[in-house]
Amino acid sequence: NSNQWYMLSASLKDTYSGDYYEDDHNPHLDHGGNGMLVHMMHFNIENYQTYATKIDYNWNNGFNTNDILIQPGQGFALFANPKNTDYTDNDPMIFPFPKDDEFHYYYSILGAVTGRGANLDRTRYGRFIYEDANGNIPADSLIVLNHSGYDAIGKPVLVGNPFMTHIDFDKFQARNVAFIENEYKIAYGDPGTADGSFGGFGTYKMVAETPITTDIDPSPSIDATLNSLIPPMQSFLVISKTATNDDLKVHIKNDTQNAPQGSNTVTLRSKQNHTALPQLHITATRDKQKSKAVLALWEEAGKNYQPAEDSRRLFDNAATAPLTLYLLSQDGFALDINTTDRLDENTLVKIGIRTSKIGRILLNFSGMEDFANTKIYLHDAVENMKIDLSEQSEYAYIKYDSNLYTDDRFYLTFEDVTGIKDFNGLKDFQVTSPVPQTIRITSHSGNSLGNLEIIDTQGRTLVKENTVKPVYNCQANATGVYIVRVNGETKKIIVK
Repeated sequence: NSNQWYMLSASLKDTYSGDYYEDDHNPHLDHGGNGMLVHMMHFNIENYQTYATKIDYNWNNGFNTNDILIQPGQGFALFANPKNTDYTDNDPMIFPFPKDDEFHYYYSILGAVTGRGANLDRTRYGRFIYEDANGNIPADSLIVLNHSGYDAIGKPVLVGNPFMTHIDFDKFQARNVAFIENEYKIAYGDPGTADGSFGGFGTYKMVAETPITTDIDPSPSIDATLNSLIPPMQSFLVISKTATNDDLKVHIKNDTQNAPQGSNTVTLRSKQNHTALPQLHITATRDKQKSKAVLALWEEAGKNYQPAEDSRRLFDNAATAPLTLYLLSQDGFALDINTTDRLDENTLVKIGIRTSKIGRILLNFSGMEDFANTKIYLHDAVENMKIDLSEQSEYAYIKYDSNLYTDDRFYLTFEDVTGIKDFNGLKDFQVTSPVPQTIRITSHSGNSLGNLEIIDTQGRTLVKENTVKPVYNCQANATGVYIVRVNGETKKIIVK
């Protein structure tokens, strides 16, 4: 909601201070011409814009410097300030992530461009902030959080939860018991002011010094407004026990390590390394605005919306000007990530565009190399055009009307050029690549696979045997597309 401070932390790599705007890059043009001003504050460091430091609780006052990289576990405060008198304190604001802009512009209150920030590194775009460049976490499953620092006992220290799951503060404090006290503070949701004043703080403190051992139930607190579970992307203040500015760490519960009961600070849904899915990236651009959607191929997915597979595209009903791209699932949901089980002659994927503004819109397609044996075509139903994206990866059109949604003009079709038409015809077995350059075939029934053959698209045989195994693993010769036949049934997989 608007008109209050929030204490936050970032969950994705390559997230910058300027990424915290609405879907429109110039929000002042929305909501009757005044829109929202967004202020950020960091803690216990010099203000990036004014070079001043606030004394009270060490907040550095609001700044709009837009190229400050958010570090793993770094906390900050954000204030959404309504500039339109028609806005109420409860109007929701939507901040979609990840952002992929190469730089951000500065705007005046009237919407005029006054400058631009530095170029932004997006090479790790979309990865979780605690991962390394290959998508892994440390072997010991310990993550160091970038807190605000301290040089004396009893100092407030700002630290953030960078995970898309809760941190159990009891276990966090137990792991860092030599460095921090057994309590934390979070700002209330009361309205504050843009100069850095907060409405107040809630305090969590353990009822007993000994933390609970369950991974499920939160501990009670001396303050009924909070419990031991710290929400995703929430920052919080702790109190230092030392003056040595020690590292604060969290422990990840993962799928490969059995930690002692009750010692896990964070439980992730899965830490397993998954082979990257083939992905088609679609970007819509109008003037300085961009919006992106992804079509991914996974043979276990469906064509209807599934929360565990797809990502819903959310809209701010009050903001109609922003350019927003999405893909439509078979059951009509707008998605920014659409995962489907096959791309063949029977597959049609609609592309939707939401904006009330008229003007030229450019569609760009990338990632076609992930689908080396599939032709992908873009159709424009208005112009009656069919474009082979392997030959032309961009398409521009002019939007002449102010209709908000364009759902029926653009769609994608696909053509399998391997000559194999029964790809994924049956579901009796599954083909995956759990680690790079490997192939795994699994019988769904648990019975033996039987006659098995694996060939590459050049016709070379990798495996040909009659196996009694229900699961068969082999090493691929190289990256690329492989054909797998089990008892005459054919599937294919892209190995990376």
